[in-house]
Amino acid sequence: MTATLVATLAATSLGAAQAAEISPPDARSGPVMHLLPYPEGHVAANAELINDAGQIVGSTTDGRGTYTATRWDADLSITPLKALDGTGTLVITKALAPDGTVAGAADTGDRVDHAVTWDASGTPKRLQEPAGYVNSTANDINAAHVAVGVASDNRAARAVRWGRDGRATLLPLPPLTGYSEALYVDDRGVAYGWASNSSGANKQAVRWDTSGNVTSLGTFGGQWSEVRDVNDQGTAVGSAGAPGYESWAAVAPPSGTYQQLPGGVHASTAFAVNNHGDALGAVNAQRVLWRNGAMTPLRPLPDTRSLEAYDLDDSGRAVGKSGDFATVWDTGGAPTALPTGPRVDYSYGFRINNSGQVLGWASTWDYGRQAVVWR
Repeated sequence: MTATLVATLAATSLGAAQAAEISPPDARSGPVMHLLPYPEGHVAANAELINDAGQIVGSTTDGRGTYTATRWDADLSITPLKALDGTGTLVITKALAPDGTVAGAADTGDRVDHAVTWDASGTPKRLQEPAGYVNSTANDINAAHVAVGVASDNRAARAVRWGRDGRATLLPLPPLTGYSEALYVDDRGVAYGWASNSSGANKQAVRWDTSGNVTSLGTFGGQWSEVRDVNDQGTAVGSAGAPGYESWAAVAPPSGTYQQLPGGVHASTAFAVNNHGDALGAVNAQRVLWRNGAMTPLRPLPDTRSLEAYDLDDSGRAVGKSGDFATVWDTGGAPTALPTGPRVDYSYGFRINNSGQVLGWASTWDYGRQAVVWR
C-alpha cells in the first residue's frame, strides 16, 4: 500500500468544482474517509460487514486470485480468519456479532463447506451438523452467539439453529414443504427464513420460535413471500406476493405476520429495518423510508438523478449513493455527500452502524476500487 494511494483516497476535501456540485459536509465536523489497510504483498481490500464497535469483516487479495478473509478492529489492525484444520482453502463470512465474533462457513480438505464461527484471534470453531447432514453454512449470529443457517444432506436443504456450544438443532418444516433455510436470528434466538415445496417453488417467509415452532409470515393473496432483514427485537421486513403477480412491501411485528407498509404497492419491497422499526425499501424503484407510519422518498443530490440506498441506522439515517457519490440521507429524505479525495471517480456506502460509521468503497483510475470507512 503506497503513500500516494493513501493520500489520494484518504483526502477529506474535494476540488472546488466538485465541492460546488455535490455540497460535501464540512470536513472539520463531518466524517473522514479512511482506506482499509491490507498486508504487504496484497493489492486491495473488500469489506462487507461492520458492527457498532467499528469492527469490519471482508477480505484482502494479492491480485492473483488469492483472497484472505479478514477482520479489521476499530483501530484498523488486521486479523486474518483462519481456514479449518489447515486443510481447507475457502472461507465464507456471513455475519458479525457485536463482540467481533464472525459466522459463516469454511471448507475442509474434501472441499465440503461447514458452518463456522471465528473468535477474536481469528481461530475457527466448526459447528455441528445434524445427524445425516454433510455440509452447512451459518448465515447469522446474535449477541448471545446463537447462530442460524442451513445444512444439506446432498438432497435437501434444511434450516438449522446452533446454540452457543455449537450444537445443532434441525428446525421443522411447515406442512407441504420440503426445503428451508434460516437467514436471520434476533436477540431472543428466534430464527427467520424461508420454506418451499419439494420442487423449490413458492418460497414463503417463515419464523421459528425458540421452541422450534414454525409460523408462516403469510402473503397478500399471492403464492410467495420473503424476509430480507430482521431487527434485534424480531421485527421482520421483506415483501409478499399480492393479486396480479404484484410484490408489496411488508413488515411483521415480533410474533406477528406480514402487514402491508403504507404506500407499499405495485413493485415494492423493504430490505432493511432498524431497532425502532423504521424500514428502508423501494416502491417502483424509488428508494423510500418508512418511519412513524409514513413513507418518505429519498431525494438525489443536486445535479444527479439516480440513487441507491442499502442500509439504515437506529436514528433513521440511510446510506447508499446518489449519482457517483457515496451519500447519507436524513429522516426527511435529504441527501448529504460523503467526502472523498480529489481523484476519486466513484464511491458508495452500503453499511452504516449506530456510531455513524459508514462502510463502502471508493475508486480511482490509478488504483481501482478500494474498501473504505467513513468515521
